Amino acid sequence: MMEFVEGNETLGDLEEKYQNKQRYYKTKYHIFFPESEDFHSEIVTMDEFDIGSTEYINPYQQILIEGDLIENQQMKLDNIYKEALLCDDKSEINDRLQYQTGNKKQRIMDFEFG
Repeated sequence: MMEFVEGNETLGDLEEKYQNKQRYYKTKYHIFFPESEDFHSEIVTMDEFDIGSTEYINPYQQILIEGDLIENQQMKLDNIYKEALLCDDKSEINDRLQYQTGNKKQRIMDFEFG
C-alpha cells in the first residue's frame, strides 16, 4: 500500500514508459480513504488502469474523467493531490534559490580570488 500521490506518480511513469509499445498492461488499484471526522473509512475499487494504452496519463486523470467517486471523496483526493503539487513546487523553488545563491557565492569567490 502506498500514498495516492506516490502511486499516481508511479503508474504515470509506467504509462509514459510503455505507451509506445504494441501492448498494454491491465492494472487494478483501489483508493483507501481513512476514517476522519468527515466520514468513515472506505475502500473504493476503481476501473482498470491500462498502462501503455494512452487513454489516461495517470490514475488521477482517470478518476477525474470517469467521476466514480462521491463528492466528499473527490474533494479529499483533490486536496491531497493539490497539496502534493504545491509541496513539489515549493521544493523546486527552494532548490532553484539554493542553486542561484550557491552560484552567486561561487562568482563572488571567483572574483575575489581570481
